[in-house]
Amino acid sequence: MPTNPTLDRLMTLLCLPLPKPIRADYTRDWLAECETQPRPLLSALRYVPEVIGLCATYEAPETQRGRIKRLDRVLLFSSRSMVVLAALWFSLFIAYLTLAGAWTPGLQTWMLTRLIGLVVAAWVAWRGLGRDVHWLRSTRGGSAALLLGLLSPFLIGWFIPSTGDVMGVAWICALFIIPTWDAYWGVQHPLKTPGVFGRHR
Repeated sequence: MPTNPTLDRLMTLLCLPLPKPIRADYTRDWLAECETQPRPLLSALRYVPEVIGLCATYEAPETQRGRIKRLDRVLLFSSRSMVVLAALWFSLFIAYLTLAGAWTPGLQTWMLTRLIGLVVAAWVAWRGLGRDVHWLRSTRGGSAALLLGLLSPFLIGWFIPSTGDVMGVAWICALFIIPTWDAYWGVQHPLKTPGVFGRHR
């Protein structure tokens, strides 16, 4: 039995996001260190940044290498097609506004924000935002984080209606960026992933 059951439960909860291959070792070592501190519960909380860092830098072992899934190929192709079509529409709209002399300061701001969104969309579709995070793609904790990312703008907009417009844009971005990022790295570096909804695809 642990000397401090509350500390044991707290440390288990803090280490829950860690991948299984390293979770038990870190839980044991950190628990032993916290038990020697005057305020063990507060000492346990200082490991939160380290948990986040370990998740972000986690490299899946070769045994978790998988094969490229057809769904990832289709999703990536669809996302890239959407970006190309949006870029064509954007270019035609700019040409029309220029020829018609219809530019206004408000319209320029609106177009600038859409241009930034288009650049981000192209970045995720062709470069996967430049970074893979194995923890997100190979653990159930990562799957839960991806799913929360998809749903959080909708939930915030639902409970705080005044932010509905902003959250609507954020939700559209999340619905495009998260699945496209997952599909890009699923093609570039396939892993045995539990998928966004926590089960193998």
